[in-house]
Amino acid sequence: MNIKINWWKTNFNNKFYKIYYYYLKLNYSAYIDNLINFADLNKNDKILDLACGSGNHLIALRNKGFNNLTGIDYHYANLARKNIRNFNIKIKNGDMRKIFGVGVYDFIMIASTSFGYFNENDNKKVLKNCYKALKPGGKLFIDNLSLKFVINNFQAKDWKKFKTNVFFLEERELSKDKKYLSSNWYLIEKGKLYKLANKLRLYSSKEFNKLFREVGFRKTKIKELKAHNWFLSEK
Repeated sequence: MNIKINWWKTNFNNKFYKIYYYYLKLNYSAYIDNLINFADLNKNDKILDLACGSGNHLIALRNKGFNNLTGIDYHYANLARKNIRNFNIKIKNGDMRKIFGVGVYDFIMIASTSFGYFNENDNKKVLKNCYKALKPGGKLFIDNLSLKFVINNFQAKDWKKFKTNVFFLEERELSKDKKYLSSNWYLIEKGKLYKLANKLRLYSSKEFNKLFREVGFRKTKIKELKAHNWFLSEK
């Protein structure tokens, strides 16, 4: 499966939005409840949602009493601004590979497998930028696909019916070294076919721990879910 290195520049278009935010019904409120407990968040914490997408996680946080919220996104910042216009949340356009603050935040979250889009050096640069942007004692949260789950439950193809005349098909390929998961997404909507491609670096828990230590984080807590692993690292 030949997917371009910079696939992420064109993948997050209106069709990705339709698949991820419209057809896939995600329970953001429950997700944030679990995150609050896992990370022991305080309502006075200054929180950054890095790669915030359309702003749904931020809205869920705001609805639970968190007031000091910021989102950064490369593609969907304008959409997020539109969605959160009544919630007093700051939204910025930005690239997570570039410095976005020094000693500013109590908590940074990279949710919904939004880490691992780049080459090894740039992925590590993202972690370094997070470390710089956190206050002393601040925490970084990453939600990533479980490498163990992907290997043990690998399916080359599957499909879903979203609604009448709307189907979603996915074909996958795991690299020989089991470090990268490449996927082609096909949305068939009222007889029309749309294709998206993505490639995600999969990290084992051991690899993540090593990366966090190299960047400077002191300790990491891990929560293994069915298909995802949650990582919480403290500066």
